[in-house]
Amino acid sequence: MVRVIGRARAAESAPSSSSPPVLQQQQEKTPEAALNDYLVAAEGDTSAAAEDISSGIRSGDVNAAVALPALVEYVGVPALYASSIPGALSAALRDGGSVHARSTALRSLGAMLGGGGGGLGGGVSLSDVNFDDHASVSKSLEPTLMDLLPSLLACFEFKETSEMARGVAERLMEGLNSHATAGIVEHLMSVMSSKSGAKWQVRVGAFRCLRARAVAYPADLGHVMHELIPVLSDSVSD
Repeated sequence: MVRVIGRARAAESAPSSSSPPVLQQQQEKTPEAALNDYLVAAEGDTSAAAEDISSGIRSGDVNAAVALPALVEYVGVPALYASSIPGALSAALRDGGSVHARSTALRSLGAMLGGGGGGLGGGVSLSDVNFDDHASVSKSLEPTLMDLLPSLLACFEFKETSEMARGVAERLMEGLNSHATAGIVEHLMSVMSSKSGAKWQVRVGAFRCLRARAVAYPADLGHVMHELIPVLSDSVSD
């Protein structure tokens, strides 16, 4: 899938592995081509390429988001989970000081959820993630995505990326399999309550997620209504 250029050519055309490649914003890259740039810079070392992509996510390099789905396909989910990328995604989603870091993390999640990682312009709207209506979330990715849900909810706090966060979060609610409902509701309830201390934007985001999950899996949500009713009642009177 990914062809790594020879070392002699890499020395001429690629940056060192210590710094991720920076491409022109106007230049469209496929995930495979974007990953190839990282692999060339790392001289074929997939672990080093993964760390460069992780650094790219934290610094707001959109090309890291473009390359991420190809990396997952190339090295597999266990290698992804063992890398620093999940931690970088979590930190970037919560980074109130960098719109670019948050939007890059959201694009990365969108790409893993079946959306495009592209849109190399500087915008941070929902249109930057073009979801495939027929795509489903890979079961092997679901534990990683579930671990990132609290950070994704935290991202609702920030106005500049709130619409993009909503699109990614609702797609996640639709894409996770039915057995994930109890775990999802547990995460959502932890911020929906007025006693949670969460910002109102985060709480509203959690309610949006709950609605999306209810539309996608109404029967499964019925099994946890006894847990939800006290939280919902508390919020109605808030």
